[in-house]
This record gives sequence, structure tokens and C-alpha cells, in this order.
Amino acid sequence: MDIQKLSEETGCNLQAALGRLNGMEALYGRLLKKFIDDPTFQELKEAVKAEDLKAIETKAHTLKGTAANLGLDILSEKSHEIVCAVREGRPEETEALFAECEARYERILAALRRME
Repeated sequence: MDIQKLSEETGCNLQAALGRLNGMEALYGRLLKKFIDDPTFQELKEAVKAEDLKAIETKAHTLKGTAANLGLDILSEKSHEIVCAVREGRPEETEALFAECEARYERILAALRRME
């Protein structure tokens, strides 16, 4: 996996991610491959569809952390916005925020799949 190319395509913060992993690029590549199959995003999508605010908050928070650890900062930020909307009593915003999050997720996922 060409992680430099991935960084360019997705805007991921490669330096921060590798810093967390002591520069181990091979490990980072393996973690990115695992991200492809991680069920959290699909679970978030289902929670949004069901309007299950507790599940939305939990899944968005999980996605935020996973994305942040992988240097996928924009996805992490979009997930954080969903968490904040739920916690701050703005549940009517979750669908629109999720749509933004989904667009970012799909872009990242497509890039990861091209690099497999």
C-alpha cells in the first residue's frame, strides 16, 4: 500500500498517524486494511436511519477515535460534529452531518480499496 499516495488522495495526516506508531509504516498499512472491514461506519449509518440517538453518539464517537488514530482528521472532525449535535440537543442536525461524514468516509474507502 502506497501510504504517501493515500495521504495525498484523502488528506490524511500521515505524519501524526506514523508518529503514534513510532514510524512503523507496515503496521499503519495493516491498520488501514482493517479499517476497510471495520463495522463502525455501517453501524452508525443504521443508527442514523433508526434515529437511535444513543447509538448515533456511541458509534460516531468510536469512528471519531479510530479515524483520528489513523490520521483521517477530516473524517474524525465530521464524526465529532455528529457527537456534539447529539450531546448538545441538536438531533435534527444528525442526518445532514452524517451525509457529510459519509461523503468523506466513501472517499477514503475508495482510495483504500484502490491501493489494496
